[in-house]
Parts: sequence; structure tokens; C-alpha cells
Amino acid sequence: MLLKLIEDELLVNDPESTEESPVVNRMVVRPFTKSQSGVEGMPRVEDSLIILGERNIDDIIDTTIANRMELQVSNFRLSNLDKLYNPIKILEKNNNPTTLYNSENLGVKDE
Repeated sequence: MLLKLIEDELLVNDPESTEESPVVNRMVVRPFTKSQSGVEGMPRVEDSLIILGERNIDDIIDTTIANRMELQVSNFRLSNLDKLYNPIKILEKNNNPTTLYNSENLGVKDE
């Protein structure tokens, strides 16, 4: 029932769109991303998103460079997230009985 509602109300082409994009862009993605970052279609994470580190490196070759390494991803943003295009598939069955399949087209639409 919920899946049918999502398909019938959010995944259909938006009559207000000139790009034949689904209603979910206008009703969900753009308002959510604007409230989060101030820009429609662009979520942003100001703080550190990922921090990976290794201390006391034991490898002789690596210790000639450093005895500690760290990788940090911060101030992350993703543009044009509001560019979802059909076909969008949600919770579709496949040949594995314990798996549901989801897919979407994101970004620039192929002509």
C-alpha cells in the first residue's frame, strides 16, 4: 500500500516540470536540501564526514615517510541531487528472496 502510494504520487512525472522529472524532486528533495543547506538540490556537511587514521605504522618502508597517517573528508557537498529522472525503481523483487532492488537516474538526463 505504501509502495503504491509512493509510485503513484511521488515517482510520476511532475506536470510542473519542463524536464519530465518525477514529483519527488519538487515535493521532497528540493525542500529537504534547501532546509539543510540553504540551496535546493545541494546537501552539505560542514563538519568532518569521514576520518580515517593509522598510528604507529609498523612497516619499515612506510615509517620512512611518516609514523602516523590520517585521511579526512570535510566540507562535503553534492550538487544537483534534485535531478532524479525516471525510471526510478523502489523495493522491486529480484531472484534473491532476501533482497529488494532499488535504482534511480541522477544528474544530467541522456538525450
